Amino acid sequence: MDPADLSGLPVLLELLTEATLAGSAALLLVLVVRRPLRHAFGAGVAYAAWALVPAAMLAVALPAATVTEAAAPVAILLNTAVAPLPTAAPFDSVPLLLAAWLAGAVIMALRLGRQQRAFRRGLGCLRLRADGLQQAESVAGLPAAVGLLRPAIVVPADFDARYSGEERALMHAHERSHIARGDLQLNALVALMRSVLWFNPLLHYASRHFRHDQELACDQRVIARHPHGRRAYGEAMVKTQLASQPLPMGCHWAVFDHARNHPLKERIAMLKQPTPSAARWIGGGFVVVTLLLGASIAAWAAQPHRVVSGAPGTVAPPEPPPPPKAPPAPPSVRTGMPAIAPPAPPAPPVPASPAVPPLPAPPAPPESSTGSVNRMTAPAYPADALAKRLSGKVVLAIDIDAQGTPIAVEVERSEPVGVFDQAAVDAAMKWTFTPEVRNGKPVPGRVRVPIEFKAPSATQAAPGTSAEV
Repeated sequence: MDPADLSGLPVLLELLTEATLAGSAALLLVLVVRRPLRHAFGAGVAYAAWALVPAAMLAVALPAATVTEAAAPVAILLNTAVAPLPTAAPFDSVPLLLAAWLAGAVIMALRLGRQQRAFRRGLGCLRLRADGLQQAESVAGLPAAVGLLRPAIVVPADFDARYSGEERALMHAHERSHIARGDLQLNALVALMRSVLWFNPLLHYASRHFRHDQELACDQRVIARHPHGRRAYGEAMVKTQLASQPLPMGCHWAVFDHARNHPLKERIAMLKQPTPSAARWIGGGFVVVTLLLGASIAAWAAQPHRVVSGAPGTVAPPEPPPPPKAPPAPPSVRTGMPAIAPPAPPAPPVPASPAVPPLPAPPAPPESSTGSVNRMTAPAYPADALAKRLSGKVVLAIDIDAQGTPIAVEVERSEPVGVFDQAAVDAAMKWTFTPEVRNGKPVPGRVRVPIEFKAPSATQAAPGTSAEV
């Protein structure tokens, strides 16, 4: 692979890290509030709270806030002293980390896909019934809704013999509600998130609670439409066998859960609770929207701010308006020719601009034996040092790759210690160099760069600051 193709890999790793941290914080919040939300506002509100997780993860993909720092005059000199090239190039772990992440994502996707295929194979041959349902040869975990593009409801082989007419109608309504609310597509999204963030154990743990809240919310919707079918609904749950295989991208009546002996205990207990009123629904929706906005804003604000340094320079006063032009002379009465206009008054003198000391521009650095500077921007002057008018010097040792991009920056010496180090390192990582060419090919190298920070005097104002007199 061309090394130039790897330029975007650190950005992808940074995005994965930020999405993992934001998603994990949102998952912890949902796991804490889901039960209180369910008891206060109903199962539907608790299920809606899971929207906090993708909202927080998408928030970190938005551009971070920009903070502008005032820049002070800085002189930068490139020393011709070059450290010898090490025998081995510095090890870059970014491609290895990306390869490990990609391998894990593929393995997790294959695992979930194998579970999906195992559940479908366990159904046996499907037979289309007169009522439009698909009847399987097995019974465990059915009825179930399967399929993303063309969802279908699959019922067990003994559907007519085991369940009464009212029970069959309620189970049919349950699976139709899953399809209408897009629960199958949401389960597929969860499977995708588990594949991409396979290294996050909290996500795999929370996915089981997500499926449980999904079933509770669906039960509540069905009971709200059939308030007199609570007993028949509970009896249908008791008669249903647990699924022997998980269904990652689908919804089945008895949810498979390794952590519980039977997942229906809480679902049957919920049938005894009254249906949430409209006021509870509105209050719960307000709470969920508030949590969603708060989690998204917090995730976005937690990103590192992008610092932009103000460019040093002088500010010229506004130019005065040009003098008005003399009106054209009226034509002569006797000759009909235009009269000769008197000479226009001289323009008022332009006031002189106040004296502003020019700021020194960085001199063009000479080429070194290892490589020459291709692009060098001045570091941002630390605000504390600028306020105290501190000057100093930092000597950097910069390792560059064959493309001239800095891959490691080391502070060899700094005066005062620790005052200008971070500003110098941050600026150096944005520089580009022309690497040394050996045998017709560019090679990595190391360059030593001294950076001198000169604070403005007491009578000189730095851009964006005011001088203390």
